Amino acid sequence: PYLPNSIHPNTLSFLRIIRENNDREWFANNKDYYLNAKKDFDGFTEGLQEELVQYDEILPTLPLNDIQFRLYRDMRFSTDGTPYKDYFSIAMSRTGKKGNYATYSVVIKCDVVILAGGYSSMGDRDTSPRKLLPMRNLIQENPSTFKQVLASVQKDSSNNVFKANSDDINGIVAEFCEMNQDKALKRAPAGFDPNSKDINLLMLRSYSIRLKLDPSLLMEKDGAKLAARYLSFLEPFVSFLNNVLEP
Repeated sequence: PYLPNSIHPNTLSFLRIIRENNDREWFANNKDYYLNAKKDFDGFTEGLQEELVQYDEILPTLPLNDIQFRLYRDMRFSTDGTPYKDYFSIAMSRTGKKGNYATYSVVIKCDVVILAGGYSSMGDRDTSPRKLLPMRNLIQENPSTFKQVLASVQKDSSNNVFKANSDDINGIVAEFCEMNQDKALKRAPAGFDPNSKDINLLMLRSYSIRLKLDPSLLMEKDGAKLAARYLSFLEPFVSFLNNVLEP
């Protein structure tokens, strides 16, 4: 049976099949398959949001349209070429999926679930440096503050977020930089010392912590509750980002 706080196996099957049949003709002939999966995803999203706001009291409860992303790909901005995404995704922040606040996000694929908390700079060349300047200044002037937040996340999660132990700050920072390397600058940002011992942190354009789960965990009766529990480990980091970065 379909349960409101979990992901049904049929939904994961849909995501697996659309990965292999990503065209409009197949989708049109299997629209009911999609609608059932979407309804299941809606129930999971509602349950997840209900659970997560208990851990982050500033997080508002918003309509699903404000926190879910469409399966339909926007071809105007896509280099992929396929008309549909092969995953369902959610972003929750003080203003939902839009806005400049740090977010909690969930990406559900047929073979992996990615949970994340953080901020990713998506602005232009002028906006991004201004938005990230307060964080870079903090890292430049008092790097231990930023690093200690990461270490606290690992400690409070009983070492369930990073591979390194909570007392291995250098290992945690190295993992964090690797998580965010895909959007990092190639050289030091303007006004910052390229020889800084924390240059890897200063060059980042996204500050996000990601966790990977097996999709079968979301198929459990309390899958949404479990996902919210993992996201709650990231609440101190999300709150820290929102305090440092101006919206």
